[in-house]
Amino acid sequence: MLAIFFPAYLLTFAPMVAAAYVPLRMDFSDLLFFPAVMLVASVGLVRLLAPQDFKWEGGATPWLAAAVGGAASFIIQGKGWTYTAFALCMFASAAPLLQARTKTLRLPVMICALAAIVCIGSRLSLQVRPFPPLEGRILALAKHPRLITIGDHVALGHPLVRQINATWAGNTCGQALAAGSMLQQKSSQLPESERAKLDGIINFERRLLLADLRAGRPNVILVDTYLLSSMPFDWLAWANSDPDLKAELSRYREVADADGRVRILVDPSSSE
Repeated sequence: MLAIFFPAYLLTFAPMVAAAYVPLRMDFSDLLFFPAVMLVASVGLVRLLAPQDFKWEGGATPWLAAAVGGAASFIIQGKGWTYTAFALCMFASAAPLLQARTKTLRLPVMICALAAIVCIGSRLSLQVRPFPPLEGRILALAKHPRLITIGDHVALGHPLVRQINATWAGNTCGQALAAGSMLQQKSSQLPESERAKLDGIINFERRLLLADLRAGRPNVILVDTYLLSSMPFDWLAWANSDPDLKAELSRYREVADADGRVRILVDPSSSE
């Protein structure tokens, strides 16, 4: 169905994702720490919670094997994000819990097990806020804005757009492919053919942004000031380097920034 109805995903986007997004990875040593702790803790809790006649080849083995698979998936994806660790955490938690026998379980062991589960749940539920509060500033400009972002971080626009009852005016959640391409160009000695491919991806992202500005007609634009949250970067200058984008953005005025991290542009003619 994907190949028939959405061939552009396989033929256009997938090669660009492989070239510009997949290489964005955390260091292997940083990725390995969390899965290692989870698996060791899971095995330890299995021994504590399981009955005395427990055998490893019994019910815990499939869950532990699935946890190892979740750990492998987390490491292979290489981003370190919470949702990519969900399978690891779920199966690593299920392995010991399914062996527990409440009638024979000692209270200290039960407390330790519950503390571990709460810790894991807290880790998965932790909300990272890389940006300052923006809700009040945007609502002061428009009650029900049509919103778009220029930058690579998905958390700049989401879940903000739902929290303020706004309308998302774009077809993508950011310029992550352009960010990955530019980072590779900064940090690698690339052959001209590879550099030209990355330049094509960057230009493709500019074309998508231009189409969103023209079709979506956003009245509020949030502009990030960092590249991949790791280095200062002028995303507005990046957009304005394209003459067509510069013409579209010329009707916006910059009204404020958010603690120096986010620049806020508004279209005076369409704000409510």
